[in-house]
Amino acid sequence: MMRFLFFATLAVWCAAALMPERIKIWQTKNLTYDVVATDELLSAQRAYDKLSQLSDSDDGKARAALCLAKAFWIQRKYNEAYGRFLKIAQAREPLNLEYDKLLIEARLGAAGVLRDCATYHGALKMYEEVLAYDRRRLATDAPGIARDLNNIAFVHYLASMYGEDVSAKREGLKSAEKMFLDALKIERARASSTAAEARTLQMLSYVYKQQGRREEADMMLNQAREIEARLQRPCREP
Repeated sequence: MMRFLFFATLAVWCAAALMPERIKIWQTKNLTYDVVATDELLSAQRAYDKLSQLSDSDDGKARAALCLAKAFWIQRKYNEAYGRFLKIAQAREPLNLEYDKLLIEARLGAAGVLRDCATYHGALKMYEEVLAYDRRRLATDAPGIARDLNNIAFVHYLASMYGEDVSAKREGLKSAEKMFLDALKIERARASSTAAEARTLQMLSYVYKQQGRREEADMMLNQAREIEARLQRPCREP
């Protein structure tokens, strides 16, 4: 019996010790769109639940839950991912921290799931709420503000691309252009060009292309490619 308890305790300790590396791996895979096998995901659910129980801080529990929500998102298990992101956000809101990065990460995750499910109205509402939160707490030229503007612009762009109403499409592209330009203004105020600036220029080129503004579209895309060439990162279709 004592031997069994020893090995059981050791297994739990090893799982907890290995989780941060697992989290790091999955966060990297989220960026590269590699996916983990479903059986690994189910095993991860049990492991993260255990890690959450072992954590003695709200932040530790939230980080574990966020990584698991992202793993479900990668697997396109949208209902599960969305529910977990919302649960994390709801748990963080009463903390009333000066600036809660984990709350923002959860809200962005939930909005991203809605965007991927083509629920554009809901995604737009959540992204706008994040922008309002950030504007109350961050400097006007903070990278987080540019990120929020880009997120909102991208949803407007997607909605215009897949909507059937011609007038709504025109207005959506106009809104996307304004938001991308506002984000670009913040990004260009930095000391050097970044991949974020290149992505914004690239998205502006697609907006201009849809509006029939070919010369401006080519100009934006060429600027994006120049930055990507300096950073040695090629532009890709969104």
